[in-house]
Amino acid sequence: MQYLIALQERPGYPYAYAGLARLARGKRNYTEAINYYLSADSVVNDNAFKDELIDMYLLNGEDKKAEATAKIVLDKLNSDSKSGMNDESIGHYADRELAYVYIKIKNYDKALEHATMEYNRRPANNDVNETFAWAYYMKGDYANALNNIKTSLQTNSRNPVLLSHAALIYERNGDHMKAKQLLDDAMKNKPNLNPLLVTELESVFKIKV
Repeated sequence: MQYLIALQERPGYPYAYAGLARLARGKRNYTEAINYYLSADSVVNDNAFKDELIDMYLLNGEDKKAEATAKIVLDKLNSDSKSGMNDESIGHYADRELAYVYIKIKNYDKALEHATMEYNRRPANNDVNETFAWAYYMKGDYANALNNIKTSLQTNSRNPVLLSHAALIYERNGDHMKAKQLLDDAMKNKPNLNPLLVTELESVFKIKV
């Protein structure tokens, strides 16, 4: 209701469209979500909208559109990454974001390459270690994934995405008790997780999330 009110007050407001898209995503109405994201992206050229749009295309079985959208995001992020390397005053590197986009299109070697670049800058950072762990997990290297996720968990973060990633990694490493505990913690507040992550949780744990 609030998003619709926002659009009445400010027609074409992109972040209201994005909010409606996420609601549709939560209901697994991916075609509707795609249309809302496209509406948002037509107003503001925002990589965040395109990044979420990649997920929707993948979930809707539109792999070619997902790859085309990913290419647009990768080109922009690679440009930003080069700018960051050439000009330290920019203060931002895009390697972590690049790693996640490469994961989505299953180019795990490139994902690990960029995760490594970011890790070399910030080896103790929680988010960087989670990215590294998830890239290893998706590649099927569960032992290395475990090493990095342990560092991420040291902060005792209750972020449900981190806890879900950790649960999957521990489960794949055969520590079923720890995995169950992490999964229970992740689900405590009924988070609205990305459906791609939900699909992985349901597949590995044989449950309905």
